Amino acid sequence: TLSSSTRTAKEGETVTVTTQVNSGYILEKFEVLNSSGRQVSYTNNGTSYSFTMPNSDVTVKASFKKQAVQPTKHKINVQTPLNGSFTVDKTEAVVGEEVTITPRPAQGYKVKEIYVGSAAGQVPVNNNKFTMPDADVLVRVEFELVSQPQPTKHNINIIKTEGGQVKADKSTAAKGDTVKLTITPDDGYELKALILLDKNGLQVQGSFINNITK
Repeated sequence: TLSSSTRTAKEGETVTVTTQVNSGYILEKFEVLNSSGRQVSYTNNGTSYSFTMPNSDVTVKASFKKQAVQPTKHKINVQTPLNGSFTVDKTEAVVGEEVTITPRPAQGYKVKEIYVGSAAGQVPVNNNKFTMPDADVLVRVEFELVSQPQPTKHNINIIKTEGGQVKADKSTAAKGDTVKLTITPDDGYELKALILLDKNGLQVQGSFINNITK
């Protein structure tokens, strides 16, 4: 609404018009027109407007519009993880806004689960992204060890020969394992050669520590 300091005024007098804006609205436009429809200059005093009365009747107009409602921003809380870290591209967001989570597992670990929860329940996460609900959220990322493939075990076959015995401390071993061979020559015999062969009968190079018992 508008209220004026006077309903009539003489040319040259100052007229003050006060605007009263209802809650939820803002003043969109204010203007003063003379009898010919031309603009009359005025001064904006904040909550009121003043102008000098011209030598004619005037019309004061004002239009109001609804004030845009600012959406509420909700907090994005994070829980510090073990065996890695993660970042979130926002610390707060409005409902419907997309939020991206970037996990960084420690070496030897991988992402096990990304969880986002709110007072309304769990929030779906797809491709490390979620849509902000109308509530604060908590983001949690869990990491787990990357499973290591089990090494292949190979059989150790000892060919029985005349003149002594050869024993191994294990019947199977994986690549890189140390195999201890105990060689016991019979009386009157000594070790001539120790040969390692693969499954195709080809000789395998190896390092040996003398461990011959008599």
